[in-house]
Order: sequence, then structure tokens, then C-alpha cells
Amino acid sequence: MGWKTNLWARFLDGDHAMLILKNLLKPIGMKGEKGQFSGGGMYPNLFDAHPPFQIDGNFGATAGVVEMLLQSHIPVHAEQVAPTRSAPHPFILHLLPALPSEWQQGAIEGLIARGGAKVDITWQNGKLTPITLRYGAKQITLPAQAGKALELSAKDFSP
Repeated sequence: MGWKTNLWARFLDGDHAMLILKNLLKPIGMKGEKGQFSGGGMYPNLFDAHPPFQIDGNFGATAGVVEMLLQSHIPVHAEQVAPTRSAPHPFILHLLPALPSEWQQGAIEGLIARGGAKVDITWQNGKLTPITLRYGAKQITLPAQAGKALELSAKDFSP
């Protein structure tokens, strides 16, 4: 189920990703006199209910939540050029690309984007508020402008 959460987040469908996540996190029921568990979901110890341990469910779901809040990609044209230390690949950040409608407010700090930038995101009423990017010792705050692309380079983070 973790991979499905990631997939729907990449499809930019936060509500469907949330539905899958809820199914994954649903506590499973007890069945029978021996106290056996039944059904899919999550054991009381938070392990995914696919014994003995399903890495996809336990870690994939966490990655799915991150994909709902931040997606970091290398532009297609950049993949054709080998990166160097002085000219690393550019990258694109999509902030709150698949925010579920029920997550009207929230915050997350320290997400790591391509290139090593740390990203702090907050939102109110389902809308992005100014974000903070940290790279090295430099921190910058950027305005929240829906649909507006901002181009940054290493110079923006120079001391």
C-alpha cells in the first residue's frame, strides 16, 4: 500500500493518496479464540499486516506522505547533460503538489530536496505560506505564490 500512496501522490491526487494511507493505517481486528489478527492494515505495534515485515508498507507510506508535500525533480532537458561540481543539475521543487483536502493546515520541517537543500513548508486553509530553504549556512525565505516558478542557483545561497 505504501507504493500506491506514492503513486497517487505523483499523479497529484492527494485525496486518493490519503484514502490509501488511511487503509494502510487502519488497525486490524482480532479473530478467533486464539487472538489471531485478521484483515489488512496495521498491527498494534505499527508494523504493516503482511508478516513478517513489509518494508513497502512500513517505509513506503512515510515516503508517500513526503511525496504529498514535496516533490523534487530534475528537469527532463537537464538529464542529457552530465553534472559537474561547478554546474550541478538544476532541480524543480513542487510544494504541496498532492495536499489532501482534509489537511487544511500543517507544517513540516527539514525535508531534503535534490541538491541537498532543506525545505520547511507551512500551509493554512489549504494554501501555502512563505517557505524557508536552507543550504549550507544560508537560509532564505520565499513568498508563497501559487503557480509562480522561482529560479534559484547556488549564488542565492552564497554567504
